[in-house]
Amino acid sequence: MARKGSHPRFTMEAGADRPSLSRAATGVRPHEYVLRRGIEHAQRMLVSNDVSLINVALSVGFQTQAHFTSIFKRFVGQPPRAWRQMQRSLAV
Repeated sequence: MARKGSHPRFTMEAGADRPSLSRAATGVRPHEYVLRRGIEHAQRMLVSNDVSLINVALSVGFQTQAHFTSIFKRFVGQPPRAWRQMQRSLAV
């Protein structure tokens, strides 16, 4: 059973159990690795369809859109809505 706040879905998607998500294996702390995987999945969702930001946030394991936006901005450099709009304008 995963502890509150963990992201077991990404642990499973990564095809790894907890021990293989060590810093030595990934180069980053396990929690950061899981967050990165979630944000990468969110980026794919944001460019491939019109899912609302809250639904993207919930589907990648965040409990609030605010927390998702904060973490997305930390890793990507801009909020998810602005990033989505930029990606769409580049695709045209």
